[in-house]
Parts: sequence; C-alpha cells; structure tokens
Amino acid sequence: MIVYDGIKSEFLNSVMNGTIAEEVRQRIFEKMGRTTPKSEFDSWKNSLSRMYMVLADTSIPDDAGIAIEYNVPQTSKRVDFIVSGYDADNQSNAVIIELKQWDELKKVDGKDALVETYTGGGLREVVHPCYQVWSYATLIRDYNKTVQDQNIVLSSDCLYEVFGLDNGKEILSEYFKTVEMKKYEDAIEVNEAEPLIAYIISCHGNQNHILLDHYREFREFVEEKTKNGFHITKDAGIFITKVM
Repeated sequence: MIVYDGIKSEFLNSVMNGTIAEEVRQRIFEKMGRTTPKSEFDSWKNSLSRMYMVLADTSIPDDAGIAIEYNVPQTSKRVDFIVSGYDADNQSNAVIIELKQWDELKKVDGKDALVETYTGGGLREVVHPCYQVWSYATLIRDYNKTVQDQNIVLSSDCLYEVFGLDNGKEILSEYFKTVEMKKYEDAIEVNEAEPLIAYIISCHGNQNHILLDHYREFREFVEEKTKNGFHITKDAGIFITKVM
C-alpha cells in the first residue's frame, strides 16, 4: 500500500503551499484509519521540506513518480520516500530514501550495520539508514519476482457470481413468494485522469506492486485514455420481494 503517490511537480507544489504533511496525514487516516501523532506530523514537515530542496534539481523530470510511506508487501516495513522513473535506456528504476531527524551519528566499531545516535531520549545503537534502504530494496525486489509475470487483479472474488442480476431472482425465489427485478439505468462519464488513477490504486489487489515500477507509464496511459473522455455503462438494479 502507498499512503501518498503522485509526481514530482505535484509534490513540489504541495510543499510550496505548505500542505504536504497534512495531505499525508489525511491519506493515512483514509487508508489506515489511524490518527498521526504530532511528533510524526512535525517530522514530515521537516523532512519533506528537505526533499523539496533535493527534488528541485531540474535534471530530475517533473513527471518522476513520488511515493511516501510505502508499505513493503507482506511485511510491516514502511519506506519513507521513493522516487521512480526511467533511465537513459528507458529502464524503470526506483530510488529508496530513508528520512531521519538526526543531528549527528557515530560509527560503531565492528558493527557495519549499526550507528550510534541520539534518539528516544538517549544515545543508542540503531540500524544504519543505508542498511535499512538495502533491506527494503531486497524485500521489494524479492516480492516483485512473484508478481512480475502476473496480470493486475483488482479482486479475486467475483461477487456478481455469488449474487447478481443474473442469478438473484432464482436465489431469492427460495425465500420469497414473488420476486421482481427492476433495472437502474446509470453510467459514468470519465474525463479526468486523477479520479480514475486514485480509484485503481485504492482497490484491493496487486496493482500497486506492479504499477510502482511503471507509474509514469501508467499515468500517461490513463491521461491519454481520458483526454477526450469516455462513457462507462453500469448494469445495476434492485429486487423487490414479498414474503411468503
């Protein structure tokens, strides 16, 4: 799951407008149902403003993908910040960034994966950020091996096969004297990319794991398809019954 996703230009605008930390907090509440402690909120404001200075480099494309608080699949690990895009050979790549609020750190002799820094009210030996990034990359790479040859599946359950317009009357007839189906004529006019992208990403399925490495391509595809708008029909209705 990705808490925040977008492109570089959107991220920079949100930082400039002073809204990025609030956007992340709101998305965490919407997607995870939890509130954000003030200390965590303040760390976003500080760290993400520093990322603005990094990403303001004009050599980084404006449509580079940005992901904040990415949950590594099948783990409790969360990646602070990811920049994704394509290299000169048009190969997809992602840069994983671990954000810290440390003032200084010291090397721990004989322990390459640890550093000493002031955190949690005292000096402590903690995992080196570079080791964290390496472990995240390894977890993501290993997981992607299991999905790279799969198609995107938004849901494994076809609920309309369990109960839908085609079989609903037959199912309900066992419990009700009369069953009448009335169709509800409706449709959706899609002329914007953002709502459609947000909907696809929010669905339950494996799409985030596949689209992360192809976000720019995916976004461009949706923008092209919605440029002139299109019509989506809906097959909906209700059953009106009477008790036996």
